[in-house]
Amino acid sequence: MIDEIIKIMSKTLGLMENEIDDELSPETLVEWDSFNHVSLVLALEKAFNIKFSPDEIGELLCLKSIMETVSNKVRL
Repeated sequence: MIDEIIKIMSKTLGLMENEIDDELSPETLVEWDSFNHVSLVLALEKAFNIKFSPDEIGELLCLKSIMETVSNKVRL
């Protein structure tokens, strides 16, 4: 699952996969703007066949939170 999330983040944010780490966030990457955040959310929802709530969308701000949220939704 983490590999798929990293691939999605890489493609959406225009980064190499090895550039995705726990330090990456909208605060540390100018390309992670509101448009790319929505694109990332939609790509994750499509890839994992899940739907995020508005609160969850606001919390998907780093690799760790994305992994935890997606993992919890996939297990349900």
